[in-house]
Amino acid sequence: MSRVYRVTASGRKAWESQDASVPADYRRILGLVDTEAHFDVIRSLLRRYPDTLIFEWLAELEELDLLSSVPTEAKHDLDFTGTLRLPALLAEDTKRLVHQAKAAETSLSRKGVYLATDRLKNRPSAAQKAAADTVVLIVEDDPDQLALAKLRVTMAG
Repeated sequence: MSRVYRVTASGRKAWESQDASVPADYRRILGLVDTEAHFDVIRSLLRRYPDTLIFEWLAELEELDLLSSVPTEAKHDLDFTGTLRLPALLAEDTKRLVHQAKAAETSLSRKGVYLATDRLKNRPSAAQKAAADTVVLIVEDDPDQLALAKLRVTMAG
């Protein structure tokens, strides 16, 4: 059964003070949960980590009384009247995002393509296909961009 996680008072204090005795990954989760979050939401925000590790972190945060959880109910009355407040980023996350943005900019200017490798870490490895067995679908409404895309795919084999 899935669970809903809530930040406790001590968890709020650890997050707001950026307590260095609490590991950065735990502070990141506390910031993501903010007030209340379903496990699937937490997992989607931490998709670069395996589920088993996320489960361990959440269990340890509960043991430390930084988070509490309750089983989700079968029925929900969804309320979309409140304002959405995005969690603040940790300094490490900000640095990582800036670094990835620069890497994407460099890669796009050189090759016209960028693939974030950390998003592929937890995916099952696929068997390598021969170039002739690969199908590429290009959807483009600008004829010049379409011609450029065809040229790049052709040059890549």
